[in-house]
Amino acid sequence: MTPIQPPFQQFQTGEPPPRERADKWLSAHFPDFSRSQIQTWFREGRVTREDGSPVKPGEILPPGCVVRVQVPEPVEKSLPAGAPMDLEILHEDESLIVVNKPHDLVVHPAPGHPDGTLTNALLHLYPDLAGVGDPMRPGLVHRLDADTSGVIVFARTPEALEDLQRQFHDRETQKTYQCLVRGIPSSAEGEIDLPLGRHPVDRKRRAVNGVGARPALTRFRMLEGLAAGSAAHFEVEIHTGRTHQIRVHLAHIHHPVLGDTVYGGRRPQLAGGWPQATRQMLHAFRLRFSHPRHKVPLEITAPLPEDMKTYLEALRNRNP
Repeated sequence: MTPIQPPFQQFQTGEPPPRERADKWLSAHFPDFSRSQIQTWFREGRVTREDGSPVKPGEILPPGCVVRVQVPEPVEKSLPAGAPMDLEILHEDESLIVVNKPHDLVVHPAPGHPDGTLTNALLHLYPDLAGVGDPMRPGLVHRLDADTSGVIVFARTPEALEDLQRQFHDRETQKTYQCLVRGIPSSAEGEIDLPLGRHPVDRKRRAVNGVGARPALTRFRMLEGLAAGSAAHFEVEIHTGRTHQIRVHLAHIHHPVLGDTVYGGRRPQLAGGWPQATRQMLHAFRLRFSHPRHKVPLEITAPLPEDMKTYLEALRNRNP
């Protein structure tokens, strides 16, 4: 391995010494980098002591230990470019755009999805979106999972972006979803108030009381029973916006979203010959918020997509 050359950033452990792994201790000094990125630095020999000997990610550092880190040069990223795509625009004005996002569409460029995203499609239709907020995620106010369909809003001006992000942060919006789940709940309405954090093993997943758990509140109401009592149609409101919140909370109470291969456990589908869900049956149905410029309430609804309506009708039958 080619030795890493200066310049370094240098840190020293205090007294008493940190009683935690070196990679976790170093993560506190680099909050803008993920734990996996920092662990890569260890593997590449970028984390050493004063004498040049490598530091192992799992070791406990002694007091007064000087640690040197060479942070890799940032990789130049090409800004997202516009690309034509058919979209259903639910609302547009000088301040914002609201889209009915189809399922199986990533919202913004990310590792593994450099283009072909909703952001690329919107830049093609609205070039003025470029430069609003993060250049890699222009106009982005909030997110939906790639396999979740429904209402999503983008800001067209910096002022609108700031105001809309504040509304989401301060929980002034009302976010209503519809989904199809396994099983019938014991009560037609319920509340799930359980903190969510990173899964302790799989960083791509979230878990109740996971690492760095934060408060999360979900309320659900059963609209109808389905599939001869083996499934249900839910309306769900989330009062926080944690990653995968609905999917994790509903799976925790043993009513996972049908077709969810991540949180649906061994049975993401219905047994007994019922039709199979072609994707996770979760749809962002309605969004209420205040217009960032005119300060009037807006309520935007996205009807259920055809694949979800077809599956819902199939589960309304008495027999599979």
